[in-house]
Amino acid sequence: MRTLLLLLIYGISLAAAPPLSMTKEQRVMDFYALTRTMESSYGMLEFKKANILQADYNQTKKQFFIDVSKATTDEQFYKLMKKYFVVFKDGHLYIDGVYSLDKAILKVYLAWIEGKVVVLGRGQGAPASIGTGDQVLEIDGKAIDQLMAELRTYQGSGGTEAFTMRAIVDKIWIRSSNIMLPQGSSALIKLKKYSDGSVYYASVPWQVADASDIYSRGGSRVLDQFAGYFEGSGFWGFYPGMIESRQVRRFIDSHMLYPIELEDSMTSEVLDVSVGSAAYKIGRIRVPDYTSWDEDIFDYHMNVVKDCDGLILDQRCNGGGAFDYCQHLVSWFLDSAIDEIEFSVPLNRFWLFYIESKLISAGSQAQYDYLVQWRDKLFAEAAEGKKMSSWVPLFFESNTLEPREKGTFTKPVVMMIDSSCFSCGDFAPAYFKQKDMTSHFKLFGETTGGGGGNVVPYRLLPQSEMCFHMTQSIARRKDGSVIENKGVDPDIVSPYTVEDMVNEMVNKQDTYMLKALTELISMISTKGNGD
Repeated sequence: MRTLLLLLIYGISLAAAPPLSMTKEQRVMDFYALTRTMESSYGMLEFKKANILQADYNQTKKQFFIDVSKATTDEQFYKLMKKYFVVFKDGHLYIDGVYSLDKAILKVYLAWIEGKVVVLGRGQGAPASIGTGDQVLEIDGKAIDQLMAELRTYQGSGGTEAFTMRAIVDKIWIRSSNIMLPQGSSALIKLKKYSDGSVYYASVPWQVADASDIYSRGGSRVLDQFAGYFEGSGFWGFYPGMIESRQVRRFIDSHMLYPIELEDSMTSEVLDVSVGSAAYKIGRIRVPDYTSWDEDIFDYHMNVVKDCDGLILDQRCNGGGAFDYCQHLVSWFLDSAIDEIEFSVPLNRFWLFYIESKLISAGSQAQYDYLVQWRDKLFAEAAEGKKMSSWVPLFFESNTLEPREKGTFTKPVVMMIDSSCFSCGDFAPAYFKQKDMTSHFKLFGETTGGGGGNVVPYRLLPQSEMCFHMTQSIARRKDGSVIENKGVDPDIVSPYTVEDMVNEMVNKQDTYMLKALTELISMISTKGNGD
C-alpha cells in the first residue's frame, strides 16, 4: 500500500527501464528504501535531527522525494543521493556506485593547511614553476573559496570542520561521481608563491579516465590511467603501473615525510637524542590504523621500545579499524582502570542478535551474567517501543578498561593526533581523556576528526545497484561529550603549518615531529626531577 501510494503521489509508471537506466519509479523506490533503512538503523538520526539538521527532517525528506521524482538521468539521481547524505554531516554515511569511481586527477596534489589550499607536490607533466607550499587562489577563473563551496554540496564528510575541509580539498584535484568534472584537458590555476608572495598562473593537465574504461573494470577503483602520476618510478612506494585513490587521500592527509610503506604499516624505531649534556633514548611507533596489525604485532613493537626513556605514538591520519586492537593499544599505557566509553545502539534485529551471540561466546560465568543484564535491558527497551538503547558500555565488553595484565609502559608518552583521525582513531585518544593522565601521557597536535563507529554496509538499492554505509551507534565519553562531529582535543595544541610541510617535503627536515619530541623531552625531564 505504501509503495502504491508513492507511485500515485509522484505520478510514476511501472514501465520497464532501458538497459543501464532507471525509471522514475525505480529511483523513488530506491530513495524510499534508503530513508526507511536510515529511520530503522541509523544510530545517530535523532542526534542529527536535534543538533545538525538545519531544517525539519520530514520536510527535508519530502523535498528530496520530489527532486528524485524529477530526475531525468541516473547521474542526476546519484547526485541527489550524495546531496541527501551531506545534510547529516556524517563521515561514515556515504554511498558507492558506478558514479563514485574516480574519473579525473589534477596533476598537482593539494592540501588544506592553516585555512588555505596549498600545493603539496607536483605530478608528471605539471609545470616546474609550481612549488610546494604555494597557495591556490583560483582554478579556471573561479575563486578557490567558491569552488570549495560548490564541492561541499556533494561532500558529506561530516566530522569536525577541519576534517570536512580536508576532504573537500581532495575533491578539487580528485574528481569522481560525475560531479563537476573538468571541461578541458588542463586547468588554469592562479597561485601565490610561498617563497616571496608573488602571484602567477600555471596550466596543469588533468588525467581523465573515459567511461568505457571504468565500466570495463566492473567497478574497480584502481585505474591504469593513473600510472606514472607521481614523479619518479615507484614514488612514495606506490605500486608501479597503477594507483588507488584512497592511498592518495591517506597520503595527503598524513603530511608525512616517511615513505608510504610506513604510512600503511606499523613500524618502530629507537632514536638517540642529545639535549645539551643529557642523552635520551626515544621510541617511536607509527600507528597508521587499527586494521593492518594485531595484538602480537603491537606487542612486538612495544618490546622494541620498552627500554626507552619515552615514546612517541604517531597516530596521524588514522582512519580507525578494529575496536579490540584499539583497546589493546590503550591497555599498554594505563596505570589503573578507566571507565569504558559508552554508546547507544538501535534496538533492531542486528543488535538484539549481536548481544545474544556474545552470550554464546562468553568466556566465563561472570562474563555471561554481565551480558545477561544488558541483554535483558535491551530487550525490555525494545518491547517498550524505544528506537535507541540507553547508554551502555561500548560493545558490552565491561564497565571499565583494565591495564594490560602482562605489564604496561608508564614512562612519558606523546600521542600525535590530527583532524584525519577518525572512528577508532577518535576512540583511542578518547580513552586517554577518560581521566587525567597528563603526568605521563599527553595528546599532541590537532583535534581529531569526530567520526562515529560501527559502520555497516547496506545493499538495499537493487535498481541503482548502489551500496550505502552508515553508523549504527553513537558514542560518548565519561563526561558526556559526544565524539560525533566534536572529536577529541589534544592536551598540547600544535597545528600543522605550511612551514612544517615545506620543511618535510622540500628540506627533508621533520620539524613537526621535532615539536612533539621537544614536548616529550620536557615530560621526561619533569618526571626525572620528581615534579
